[in-house]
Amino acid sequence: MPRTTRQPLDERARARLREAQTVESDAVARVHAAVINRGVAQAKLDAVIAKHQVAIDVADHALRKAQAHLVSVSGIERAALLLEQPVATLRAAVRAATGDARKEPA
Repeated sequence: MPRTTRQPLDERARARLREAQTVESDAVARVHAAVINRGVAQAKLDAVIAKHQVAIDVADHALRKAQAHLVSVSGIERAALLLEQPVATLRAAVRAATGDARKEPA
């Protein structure tokens, strides 16, 4: 069944319709503005996270190097005892530090 659009016959009804359309248009514009603002805020958050992630990566790299140095000085068993960490954790840190020697963090 085809739908026909009717125009209100009464001027007051047409005025109410125009006002309703204006209010609806404003509401849609606010939603679009909010979406844009959310995108801007998300981009700022992503930039902050990325910046701090780089700092964390650099600190992790320095920690692995320090652990590897302690292992080279004291041996893995003694280093594990001093740091109260499992030998396997230090062994992984040493492997990561020696693997990281080829690629320093930026």
